[in-house]
Amino acid sequence: MPQEQFVAVKAIITHKDKILLLRERAYDEATNVGKWDVPGGRLGLGESPFDGIKREVAEETGLHIRVDIPISIDAWEPTIQGLKRHIVGMYIWCTTEEQQVHLSDEHDEYRWVTIAEAGNLPLMSTVQRALTAFDALQKRLLK
Repeated sequence: MPQEQFVAVKAIITHKDKILLLRERAYDEATNVGKWDVPGGRLGLGESPFDGIKREVAEETGLHIRVDIPISIDAWEPTIQGLKRHIVGMYIWCTTEEQQVHLSDEHDEYRWVTIAEAGNLPLMSTVQRALTAFDALQKRLLK
């Protein structure tokens, strides 16, 4: 049974035809070391999802983004520092004109990839589901 609950915002950031992925490195709250994720994190108490996603992306990548539209919602239950947590995450499509990323200490590598290229990386399962939803949405929008 989870002992804490959080709301997280996760950014599917596009630049031209590529998506930004970050590889998690070992740090004190890491639960998916070596797996690829998208930028994001927990909302602060009273923080709006739009402000929170801009803050998290700036902290983790140094990028300035435009927040576009929500893509999907998911949930996961990691154990972080001995506590089981329930996290509800909102995946939001964002865009940027910037390409140079400045990583925080939570990640050790970044890549701008296509959806097809992302499928060849060890993605977190929630990210895989969000990218599948994103791909379906893009195909509908391009009809």
